[in-house]
Amino acid sequence: MPDFPVSLTRHPGFFAPLLLSLVLALFSLPVQAGFEADKVDFSFDFGYLEYQWLGADGVARDTTVRKLNAAWLQPLANRLRGGLQLAYLDVVQTDNSLPSGQNPTGWGLGLTLDGLLVDSKLVMLLARLSFDYQATQGASTDTAGNTQVSDVNWSQAVGGLDLVIRPTRSLDVLAGAEYVAINGKQSNSGPVDSTSTFKNDQPSGYYAGLRINLGDNGAISLKGYGGGRTGARLAFSRLF
Repeated sequence: MPDFPVSLTRHPGFFAPLLLSLVLALFSLPVQAGFEADKVDFSFDFGYLEYQWLGADGVARDTTVRKLNAAWLQPLANRLRGGLQLAYLDVVQTDNSLPSGQNPTGWGLGLTLDGLLVDSKLVMLLARLSFDYQATQGASTDTAGNTQVSDVNWSQAVGGLDLVIRPTRSLDVLAGAEYVAINGKQSNSGPVDSTSTFKNDQPSGYYAGLRINLGDNGAISLKGYGGGRTGARLAFSRLF
């Protein structure tokens, strides 16, 4: 999927239609009930996201995170739901100075909270907060038989606004803006013993997508991301 051509920080006017939709949702549409108390949202999603990870040395490295994620959300109150995420992932960073750090694999664990701001027949608006931790490891062996190990671990905090527009019963249009903060560390052991830190170069971003509703409880959605992270994710979800 091609990258979005518009920068969030350079072209804030790009979000005028989104902001207008938010205003209409907040002030013009009748509000319905909140999350269904007896429904649990379970989903699988997979895809890739590309970042610029900025090291303490000031060098930004192209980094791709490919992830298979399982998540479930359940209501905590009428307009609040929370849940857990568990992921298998790998990292691709071809310009890492050590081969052991170029393609580490591992796992991720996260927490999510959604607050329902508006829920009408035409529009849903949510505020989202999430925090997750990723731990990956890679290894390589040189010609002398020495093993080099790199542990690449990071935390990620995300705050966002998620907009759902419902033109028909079977189709939802998805859009949102988010702020992503990454703080991580690469620890190397073997012939090279060192530690370095990194963060994401640009925290602000956005996404757009479509969701096809399969009956009352199932859905398939596709999102494309732009701004500080670019890529695409495909999700399958069902209410139980």
